Amino acid sequence: MRASEIAVTRRQNKATGLQTYNISVAGPENTSITAVEPDAVSGNGFQIVDGGEGDSLVTARGADLANTIGSTSDQLVLYEVTFQGTVSSDDVSLTVHDLEDNNGDSIDTSGVTLDVQQPGEPPFSGGVPGVGAENAPTDIDGDGKFEDVNGDGETDFNDAVDLAFADTTQLSEEQAAALDFDGDGDVDFSDAVELAFTT
Repeated sequence: MRASEIAVTRRQNKATGLQTYNISVAGPENTSITAVEPDAVSGNGFQIVDGGEGDSLVTARGADLANTIGSTSDQLVLYEVTFQGTVSSDDVSLTVHDLEDNNGDSIDTSGVTLDVQQPGEPPFSGGVPGVGAENAPTDIDGDGKFEDVNGDGETDFNDAVDLAFADTTQLSEEQAAALDFDGDGDVDFSDAVELAFTT
């Protein structure tokens, strides 16, 4: 099952830009975070201070060190959290610890919202061309990569062998991205080798 993305957003509410934030996002205890991606600020301006990948909670803080975020009425995505599996809006909670504008004044936290986005349709409706399996491959760990190439519900060496013999010329762009395990933009034998070493 593909993961759900949670985007933390805020309306600037006539504040003078955004200087700092410290916000927690928590999912259900039976799920885990697979990715935390900064948006409005990144690099040295973004830091995970608690939880993160493998946990059901993350607390992140950000600082607009370069003062690039000005006053605007648009929504501003602070960071995105991806959970393994599917979560609903009722499953996720948000806690704002700190939110300040460029003058060091507190910003009204009523403008901070969660935007829970469910994933679209999976890239495969049937088996991978050339593999010979009728079942569609699956993304067992929710990371966006479909390690279970033959769709038997397990990730093992057989999946790497099947990928080595797949007819990659028949893959859509989305399907190829789901099987691009080495991250070089195409699906070839090196992806089968990469998958073999991760099973």
